[in-house]
Amino acid sequence: MLKGECDELVEGEPIHLKEGNVLMMDIGCHHSISTLHQNDLMINFNNKNISFKFWDETHKKDSFIYQYIFNISMQNHNKQKFILFPKNADLTDTMDEISNEYFSGYKYRGMIIDNYFNILLAKIIRNYPMIKKRTYDNQQKNIS
Repeated sequence: MLKGECDELVEGEPIHLKEGNVLMMDIGCHHSISTLHQNDLMINFNNKNISFKFWDETHKKDSFIYQYIFNISMQNHNKQKFILFPKNADLTDTMDEISNEYFSGYKYRGMIIDNYFNILLAKIIRNYPMIKKRTYDNQQKNIS
C-alpha cells in the first residue's frame, strides 16, 4: 500500500492495509479490495518471472520468506496463502522507485522495474528473515 489505506478480504479474512504495508499472496489466493478513496494508492506487482540468478545469489535458503517466494516462482502452492509485512522504510523507498519508473515513460523501464522487483524481494528476505507461523482454525497466519 503505497499511500493511504484500504480494506481487503484475503482468503475470507479481513485485512486492513495501511500505508507502507506489503501484502504478499500465493498464486490463486482469493481476494477482493474495497473501494479506494481519492488519496489512496495501491500498487499490484504481478511478476511471475523471478530470475533464477536471483535465487542463486540469495543465501537465506533456510528463511521461511525465501521458501515462500521460491514456491511462488516455481508455481508451487504454499500452505500459508498470504503474508502481511508491516511498514518498512527500505521497502517503501524501493516501491516508490518502482512506481516512479513505471510512470516515467523512459526507455528500458520494463527491464529496470524487473530489477527493482528482484531488489524488493531481496529486501523483504533481508528485513524479515524470521517470520513465525501460528495455526488458528486450520488457517496459517503470520506473526511478526
